Amino acid sequence: MRNGFLFLLAVLTSSISFAQRMSIGQIGGYEFSVGKKGGSGKVYNFNQNMVFGQPVAFGVQLNNKFGIQADIQIGICLVYRKVENLELPSPAINDPFVFKSDNYVSNGYETVKLRLGMFYNIEQNKWSFKPKLLAGVFILEADRIQLTLKEKNTNNYFSDVYRPGSESLNLFLVSGGLNVGRALSSRFSLTAEAMFSHARKDFPVSRTLTNLYTNQESGQTFSEKIRLNSIALGLGFLIKIGRIKVEEDLLRE
Repeated sequence: MRNGFLFLLAVLTSSISFAQRMSIGQIGGYEFSVGKKGGSGKVYNFNQNMVFGQPVAFGVQLNNKFGIQADIQIGICLVYRKVENLELPSPAINDPFVFKSDNYVSNGYETVKLRLGMFYNIEQNKWSFKPKLLAGVFILEADRIQLTLKEKNTNNYFSDVYRPGSESLNLFLVSGGLNVGRALSSRFSLTAEAMFSHARKDFPVSRTLTNLYTNQESGQTFSEKIRLNSIALGLGFLIKIGRIKVEEDLLRE
């Protein structure tokens, strides 16, 4: 979170000369996953539906059409999927196993997006239309996962522990979409936004498999490949900051 505020502060400082053309907005809504369900990883599943809030979005109008935007978005996942049967990589004994645990292999319950990019502004009477393209980082939390497994066709039980290379994962993120606003005054507008996002990351995961009868351990390290696609729909508002140059009455019918 601290890095997110530093990111936005840097953008604000670098844009100080554009203060008369700056805006700030907030958006909240629902984001749902699309494409391959469950993500493309072997163990970790970050492909979750979530509610999100975008507490801060800075925009700076560079000219009549183009501008830059920086935002921070926080999401909370709603549904955690429980896996009953899954083929997993095994360093010593045959797969598949049957899960005998109440643990979830889903992960990433809270997320943060930090983005910076460009938008194109189209205004007509009370309405504004802003196609935008942003890039940045998608921050996820990857926890240690411990499962209890039973070997298929035997009575052997195993403790199966997965540890990610890092608890905090920074995925490369690209987002594109459209923001539609309706002006209620020269400074205040209501907005609706639809954004498509793609995020990806490869990261190492270590696996330790322990026979619960003999306490014999075996381990391996493999690469987890995460590919996430999602669509976010939200509602919010936009406030223009600084002196407004009135060249035409935007509220004129």
